[in-house]
Amino acid sequence: MEEADLSGGYVVLSSFRERLAARNRGTFTVLARLERATLDGAILRDAKCRKARLRYANLRGTIIESASFNECDLRECDFRGARANSATSLNLSRVNGTRFNKFTLASMRDFGGLTQGELGTANIEDDVATLRASYSGFWQWIHMIALILFLCPYVAFVVEQWIKAHFMQVLPYRESITLWDAVVRYALTGESPVAGPWKVNWGQVGMFSYLLVYNVLRVVVLMRTKTLELREQVMGFPQPFHLRGGWSVAYHALKWGVIGNVCIVLVHTFHFLQQRVFLF
Repeated sequence: MEEADLSGGYVVLSSFRERLAARNRGTFTVLARLERATLDGAILRDAKCRKARLRYANLRGTIIESASFNECDLRECDFRGARANSATSLNLSRVNGTRFNKFTLASMRDFGGLTQGELGTANIEDDVATLRASYSGFWQWIHMIALILFLCPYVAFVVEQWIKAHFMQVLPYRESITLWDAVVRYALTGESPVAGPWKVNWGQVGMFSYLLVYNVLRVVVLMRTKTLELREQVMGFPQPFHLRGGWSVAYHALKWGVIGNVCIVLVHTFHFLQQRVFLF
């Protein structure tokens, strides 16, 4: 079906979406009522949607290249992550409260025909700016210090064991293990390895695993943020980045995971302050 006229009446959403996703290209004339429709990820390439009623519709990640939404009611629609091009048109459409990504709007010629006043009534989001708000400027140094503090005990332990292995005289009959085994024992028990049997401290294992995953995600998101920031500064235009999928999971995991991170830091701090000191 190269052309479909859905003017007037209502559309069964599942059937409509299946038709859109069935073909990669095609011209669709949509004059239908699709309020609150869920069309995320649908293919609307070359669609003609003049005067369509799409209020509250979910169009996240939709392909709207060369699509025309002229004179449509797009109030409160969600176009975040939508793929547009210079031929995408939003002329004379109502966009009060409509959610756009900065990159989606930048992909359209003259913002799809919207005036600055009309854009002022929309909600324009910048996912790169969202990342930068938490992982750039002052906060990037906070994250760097946190990473250093996480690594310090393990680096200090490795250095200490290396010095002992190379500069301390040890009797030949003393039990020995590799440095790698010593590091693993330290991570699993939270204590320096000693001769004889040893037991895994599952509380320590849980905290170490949590902090390891949290800080690996922190490094990944921090590096991605700095890469996008540098590209924007050099090129001078928005980058094609959307906070969806795995990036959204990582961002929100770090956002809420900081609570667990703080709790573990408090436990370690309490343990550290419980050490005995000598009075002279």
